[in-house]
Amino acid sequence: SAAASQDAGSWMIRLSLWSGWKAIGLTRALMGALFHLSIRLSKYMSRQMEFDADRYEALLVGADTFRATARSLRILNQAIAEVHQCNAAAWRQQRLLRDIPHAVSWFAGEFDAERLSLIDEEMESHTVTRYWDSHPPDMDRIDRIERYTSAGHYKNGATAKSLFNHYERWSRKVTRLFYSEQGVGFADEQLLPSEEILGLARDANRQREAINRFFNGQFQGWPLVRLKTQEPLNQRPLGWQEAIDQLRLRTPDIVRQWRQAQQDFDRRPLLRAAVQLGNEAAVLGASVARASREEVSNELLRISAMGAPFHRQLEQSFALYAVRVDRAIASLAGAQRVRAEELRRALNELVGFETEVGLMDELGGAMKILIASSGANNRVAGGMEVLLLQFVECVDRFVARADEAPQTVTPDGTIGAYLRTSCKFPDAGMAFDAGTALNLSRSLPQAFRQLYLIALGGLVAVCDGAEQKAGIRPIRLVI
Repeated sequence: SAAASQDAGSWMIRLSLWSGWKAIGLTRALMGALFHLSIRLSKYMSRQMEFDADRYEALLVGADTFRATARSLRILNQAIAEVHQCNAAAWRQQRLLRDIPHAVSWFAGEFDAERLSLIDEEMESHTVTRYWDSHPPDMDRIDRIERYTSAGHYKNGATAKSLFNHYERWSRKVTRLFYSEQGVGFADEQLLPSEEILGLARDANRQREAINRFFNGQFQGWPLVRLKTQEPLNQRPLGWQEAIDQLRLRTPDIVRQWRQAQQDFDRRPLLRAAVQLGNEAAVLGASVARASREEVSNELLRISAMGAPFHRQLEQSFALYAVRVDRAIASLAGAQRVRAEELRRALNELVGFETEVGLMDELGGAMKILIASSGANNRVAGGMEVLLLQFVECVDRFVARADEAPQTVTPDGTIGAYLRTSCKFPDAGMAFDAGTALNLSRSLPQAFRQLYLIALGGLVAVCDGAEQKAGIRPIRLVI
């Protein structure tokens, strides 16, 4: 009887547990259903509110203007997204838009017919309303409003900003307030006109397009392109088309070698951090945990020296690009040729700083790795002081040379003057604090690369134009 009683008790416990789980499951299902129902109802009500607001707009200004205003909102939304991207890129060079609303208006006004037609196509193609959409499609809203015959009560061709007194002053004030809310600290001299910031962004986009077209997908950020010819002695110099044809044949190898060199370079901060930590390097992950400090040091030295076989093969490919650029410049005349030669000299001057820039990237990246690791293990931050000192010494050497290096890519006159404009750092002889050094570890290599890309993009754009004029076949043959 005791065993039967125990079995009955066990059966009752199992039944209670099963009933409890079923009840919980049903409750979850009910709550899920109510949640989805509330979403459907709230989104439906939101769409109806949008239709109601559209109706009031039509009653106020007329149904015939609704299509134009809906299109304008689409254009402005596209413009503000791109303006924010340009502003973020400019901030990496310590520049900011002075007046964001003006920039959005100016940027939208610069859209050409092709851009506007793409926006129109996007607006007209979006016709499906899903139950989680808070706004109905534009075409659905337009169709509903255009059924009204309201002529409106207010007609005026003036711009909306005419409704405000001192619009420009308020616009700049709102811009500053936006930066403050985003936690962006800035000085007055860093705020620049829309035309300058957006013009720089547009030029950067054009340069990237020119680089992609000229290198046909081969380009990587590291190593920097060296435009020095290595034509063999006692052999006929390569012709313009021959150099490009050889580059076309080498393209698969160049892509692989350049990508491998970039991947090696990206590994340098991790290796530097591992060398600095020594026995504590296991906190950085499995890729360095099993290697000894000597092995990691040797790998770092190998990568820094750029002596791997793929680096030597890349040098040969760069020599072919140098021939290609030489032949293109030789075909030019007048001011265009002078400008191309200036850009080539500036580019070669910039490439001469490759060692210092690589070391700054390595040390700065290692410091960031140590800071990120210090939360898990307080002992790993012990090497920060050594890295910081090495970074400051590297920056001092780099800037001292850069101040004496001329460049005509920008109006600054020297590489150092451009970097001082783009980055905040102390003048010569002044001490660095840790915060300044950490900020420079990000901004200084970025500013240098930006100048490098401006020079390279400008040069290859000129060379590309010369090739098209001369009928030279590019790397990519389109049939």
